[in-house]
Amino acid sequence: MISICIPVFNYSITALVETLIEQVTPLEISYELLIIDDASTDKASARSNEKLSALKYVTYQVLDKNSGRSAVRNLLVERAQYPFLLFLDADVLPLQSTFLATYITAITPETQIVYGGITYQKYKPEKSKLLRWVYGRKREALSAIERRKKPHLRFLTLNYLINKETALQLQFDESMPNQRHEDTVYAHEAKKQKCRVEHIENVVEHQGLESSDVFLEKSIASARSLAHLIGSNKLNAKEIKLSQAAMYLQKCALDHLFVSIIQKLDHLFKKQLLSAQPSLIIFDLYRLYWYLKECKNISIVKKGI
Repeated sequence: MISICIPVFNYSITALVETLIEQVTPLEISYELLIIDDASTDKASARSNEKLSALKYVTYQVLDKNSGRSAVRNLLVERAQYPFLLFLDADVLPLQSTFLATYITAITPETQIVYGGITYQKYKPEKSKLLRWVYGRKREALSAIERRKKPHLRFLTLNYLINKETALQLQFDESMPNQRHEDTVYAHEAKKQKCRVEHIENVVEHQGLESSDVFLEKSIASARSLAHLIGSNKLNAKEIKLSQAAMYLQKCALDHLFVSIIQKLDHLFKKQLLSAQPSLIIFDLYRLYWYLKECKNISIVKKGI
C-alpha cells in the first residue's frame, strides 16, 4: 500500500527508521522502506545506516557518486512499488505515535499530495543555531489552517504523501543545485499541473539545526539562485514575496539606492543575524539585497557588458 522513501546524506536515520517500523507494524498494511544514501562522506553515519539493510522490508542503497537531492528523489519514485509514497527528510522525526496511521487515514481515491507540516523544538538552541531555529518556527512551522490559505506555496517536501502516478508526472528538476529552491520549483510545477495539495496536522520535528553562519550563507545563495530561476521562467516573480518586494523597488526606481545603502551596512547586518536575537526583518532585507545584486549581474551578462 505505501512506500516510505528517505533520501539521506551524512545523517544517521536509525531513530527515524525504528520509529516508523514501530508505527507501521500494528497497521497490518503492505509497505516498504526505501532508503537511498547519496554517497555520504560521513563515515560514522554511513556505518550506522548500513545496519538498517538487515531489517525486514527495508531496501538500503548507497550511490557511487553524489547525484543531488532532486535526482535521489526521482530515483526513489522510480523504485517504489506501492501506489502511495511517503517522503521524509533524513533529519526529521515524527512526534505522534499515530503519525503513519494519520497519513493512511487521509488517503482517498482522489488523493494526490498530502502535506503534514513541520515543527521545531520549543526550547532555544545555543546561540550559534538561533537564526535557523527562529526562521523555522516563524516561517515554516505553520498550522494546517495557515498552510491551506496558499496550499502550493506553503508545501514543503520534507514530510508529504503522494500518489505514485502524480509523483511520476511531477518530477524534481535535476538541473538544480542542492538546497536551491527545489521545493519552490516543485510546488510551482504542482500548481501548474493543477495537482491538488491537501494540508493536515501531522507534523514531524526538524532535528538537524544548522549553525547560523551556514544557514545565512545558504540563504544568500538561495536568494541569488532565485534571481536565475525567475529569469529563466522556472518561477513566477509575482508569487514569491522576495521577488515581489524587488519588483516594487524596481518599479519605483529605488532598487539601486536600496542596494547601495545595504551594501554599506553589510557587516552590521551579518553581526545582527548571527547575534542572540536575530531579526527576520533584517534577514529579509539582507536576502532582498542579494537578490537585487544578482538581478543586476544577470542584466549585465545579458547586455554583454
